[in-house]
Amino acid sequence: MNLLLILQPKYSMLKFISIIFLLVSFQTINSQETYSELLNQLQHAIDQSPQRIKAKEIRIDSLKNLAKTQVNTPVQLLNTYLELSEENRLFNYSNAFHFYQKALNVAYQLGKYSSVAKIKIDFGDLITSIGLYAQAIDTLKSIPIALLSDADKINYYGTLVRTHFDWADFQSDAYYANKNRQLARHYAAEAQIITNNNSLKLTGIKAIELLARGQMDSALIHYQSMLTNPIAGVHDSAVANSCIGFIYSAKGLPDKNNYLIKSVLNDYKLINREGISLIVLADELYKQGELDLAYKFIKEAKANADLFGSKLRMVHASNVFSRIEAAVREKEMNLRNSLMNYILAGAALIIAAIVLMIILYRQFFNLKKIQTIINDKNNELTGVNKKLSEVNKIKDQYLTQFFKTNSAYIDKLVNLSNSIQHLIISKKVNKVQDVLKQIKPKEERDAFLHQFDELFLSLFPNFIQQVHKLLKPDEELSVKPGQLLSTELRLLALFRLGLTDNEEIIKILNISINTLYAYKNKIKKKSHLSGNDFDTELMKISFA
Repeated sequence: MNLLLILQPKYSMLKFISIIFLLVSFQTINSQETYSELLNQLQHAIDQSPQRIKAKEIRIDSLKNLAKTQVNTPVQLLNTYLELSEENRLFNYSNAFHFYQKALNVAYQLGKYSSVAKIKIDFGDLITSIGLYAQAIDTLKSIPIALLSDADKINYYGTLVRTHFDWADFQSDAYYANKNRQLARHYAAEAQIITNNNSLKLTGIKAIELLARGQMDSALIHYQSMLTNPIAGVHDSAVANSCIGFIYSAKGLPDKNNYLIKSVLNDYKLINREGISLIVLADELYKQGELDLAYKFIKEAKANADLFGSKLRMVHASNVFSRIEAAVREKEMNLRNSLMNYILAGAALIIAAIVLMIILYRQFFNLKKIQTIINDKNNELTGVNKKLSEVNKIKDQYLTQFFKTNSAYIDKLVNLSNSIQHLIISKKVNKVQDVLKQIKPKEERDAFLHQFDELFLSLFPNFIQQVHKLLKPDEELSVKPGQLLSTELRLLALFRLGLTDNEEIIKILNISINTLYAYKNKIKKKSHLSGNDFDTELMKISFA
C-alpha cells in the first residue's frame, strides 16, 4: 500500500498515554543497536548481496534441473514448481509468474483443487505487487472459499485487503478509491469473523486497516506486537519495521530511520528485490539532507526494482531517484563553483606575488645601480672594471633567479589548476587544500617520470634492447647514470603505449613542440628502417 497517502491520526488522551508507554518499552528493547551500527550492517548486507544472489541463483538452477527429471512424477513436479515459485516470488517477477502458471497446470491435472486455491492466493499477491490489481482480484474471486481452511481463508482475505487498499491508493478517482477502501475494510472484517485468536496474519490485517483509516497509534501497537511475536518470520519483521518507520516519520518521532534500515536488512536476508523499504529510506535520508547516502541507496533500490521486473516499483524508484539526483547535481555544482572561486583567488594571489617580486627586483636593481655609481666615483679608475664586472654578475644571478622564480610560479599555477580540475572531476574535493599546501612541481614531475620509467620497464623489460635492434650499429641511445630512460627512449615508450597526440606528449615530457620534432627526426635518422617500418616494428615490441 502506498503509505504516503494515509491521513494523520487524531489522538485521544487514553491512546496517547498507551502509545507513549508502548513506545518507551519497545524503544528500550531495540536500543541495543545505534543508527551508525545499523548503517554498517546495511552496508555489509549490500556488499554481501552478490554472493547471496549467486547462491540463490544456484538453488533456482538446481530446482529447474530437478523439474526436468520429474516429468513422469506429477506430485513431485508440483512441489518443485511451488519451490521455484517461492524462490522467485520476491526475486524475479517473470520467473515467479511462469512457475506459478506451471504449478497451477499440474495442480489442475492432479485434481488438487485445494492446492489450486492456495496457488491462486499467492499468485494474486504476486501480481498485486506489480500493480495488476483488477487481475489479482479476478484471480482471487475465482477461488471457491469452501475449499480453504481457516488459515488459508485469513491469507485469502488478507491478500484481498492489501489489493483493494493498494488499488485505492493508486486510483486518482475519489469515487472508485473509496469503493476499494470499503471493500478492503469489508474483507478485513470477514477475516476477523473466521477466528477470535490473535494470529500473526490477522494482526497484520488489523494493522493495515487501522493504518489506512489513519489510526496510527493503534496500528503501531499491532505492528509492534508482530515484531515481538515468537512465530514472526523475516518477511513479517520486514513489513512491521517498514510500517513502524513510516508511522514514526509521520509523527515526527526519532529512530524512524532505524526501523526502515531494519526492514531493509530483512529484505536483504530474503533477497527481496520487490521491497519498498530501501526506496522509502533513501527518500527519508534525502529529506534529512544526507544526500550521499540517499543517492547510494536509491541507485541500489532502482537496480533491485529493475532486476525484479516491476514497472510499478521502477516508476516509484525512478521518481525518488530523479529528485535525489537533481539535489546531488546541485550540490556538486555549488561545490564546483566554490572551488572555482578558490582557484581564481589563488591565481590572483600568485599573480600579485609575481608583480610584487618584479617591483621589488626593479627597486633592488636600481639600488644596486646607484650604489655602483657612487662606488665608481669614490674609487680609483682602476677599480671601475672590477665593480662593473661584479654588478653584471649580480645582475645575471638575479635575472636568472627572477626567470626561475617566474617559471616556477607559472608552472605552479598551471599544475595547481590542472590538479584541482582533476580533483573536481574525481570528486575529491577534500584534497584540494592538501594540493595547495604540498604542491612541488619539479619533484612531482621527476617522480612522475621516474615512476613512468619503472612501470613501463616492468611491462617492457627488454624495451631498450629491442629499440637498439631497430637502430644502426653504434647509434644506440645512451641513458645517463641514475636514469632508467633517456628523453628519446621515453618518447618512444609513449609511442609504444599508443600516445600520438603531440600536445599531450610535450606536456608529459616538458619539452617544446620543436624539440619533439627534433627528437623524432634524430631517432629516425639513427634507424636502418624507413619511417613507417620503424613505427610498425616499434609497436611490435611485446610485453614481458
